[in-house]
Amino acid sequence: MPFKIVEPKEFPYLDYKRYSFSLGVKSGDYVFTSGSSASEYDDHVKKIVCRGNLEDQVRLIHDKLNLILEAGGSKFDQVVKITDYVSPQAANHTEAIDKVRSEYFGKTLPFQSKIFVESLVRPDALLETEFVATTNGNGDSIFKFLSSKTPDSSVFRRGNIAFALGVSEQSGSLKLCAVNAYKSCIKNLALAGLSKEDIVLISERVLIGQYGKLSSSSDLTQARAEIFGSDIPPVTTIHVGKLSKPNSVIEIECTVFVDGNSEKSAKHIIRFYQPNFPIECNAVRSGELYFISCVQGFPQLESQTGAREIVSQTGLIYRAIEEALSSLGSSKNGIMKTVDYFTVSDRDNYKQTGKLRHDLFSGRFPASTGVMVKNLFPDTSRIAIECIASN
Repeated sequence: MPFKIVEPKEFPYLDYKRYSFSLGVKSGDYVFTSGSSASEYDDHVKKIVCRGNLEDQVRLIHDKLNLILEAGGSKFDQVVKITDYVSPQAANHTEAIDKVRSEYFGKTLPFQSKIFVESLVRPDALLETEFVATTNGNGDSIFKFLSSKTPDSSVFRRGNIAFALGVSEQSGSLKLCAVNAYKSCIKNLALAGLSKEDIVLISERVLIGQYGKLSSSSDLTQARAEIFGSDIPPVTTIHVGKLSKPNSVIEIECTVFVDGNSEKSAKHIIRFYQPNFPIECNAVRSGELYFISCVQGFPQLESQTGAREIVSQTGLIYRAIEEALSSLGSSKNGIMKTVDYFTVSDRDNYKQTGKLRHDLFSGRFPASTGVMVKNLFPDTSRIAIECIASN
């Protein structure tokens, strides 16, 4: 089903149509928003600014997201996932986020994912938040059951979509910690009647300084193989300075989308790589949605492509995404939501990828979020892109 761009009738904060992303998109019963910060146009200084303390910014973010949800036919009590990208300035004050959020959600919160980043695109932004929401109440009984079983919201399911979190404290090698975190995540999914075979997208977040880069990459690869065998879903791995659970060294977040025509996902996993094309791209189709993660890989070929440059890597990644979607029955026109993780070294260069996106999507822009992280895997990568697409 083709996605629709969500366009609020009134959005007094800024002229969003000048950017190469949409505020939100709708596909079937689901609404996906871009990341929203407290950015607004200041007529006095003639530029976009983010003002106020953390509580002020959280409140403005939710006011903006409310307009986007309404335009997409949804509302706060139909939100199934909140992702907060938390700046270093706000990392030790997340209770302020929860305090303000309760004004909008009450006591019943959906799945919350807090990712502690190196910086946001706007340096004066303290927080950037995105939502996944439904346009119906299907699955409320499952949600209430899971709330009683896991009050810390480590698993959430509503209808065909679910999210789960697994964590591990220091317990030997990173491989062992990752395996433990995966098992924790899969155990939480089981509460929702789901299994590892239903997972369509994975985010691995490793605490900075706990493990060397080479051992990290090898250990994580081995851990995935132990859990999934050869059928590994799309994975994005980032290094972060803080994790949401105290004393943890790795957290793993799994997304499930179950094909509405059956209890189990009609999942098809592909790997994409060509010898002169150093991109590692994993893609899954589940029902009418496609989930993809792409990152530059195989650094021994780097000199042939200049792929250390973020614009070059971004272009190659989107070529790989197009090939992956084509093999699964879709095209670049189906790309409706992206998350860009880019490294600190490209703080000033990331904006150059905007023109590439503008040319690629020709005005029909997906919802998108861009955040800065310390490192990616492999460490030659400058950008990793997750995307969700429709037919």
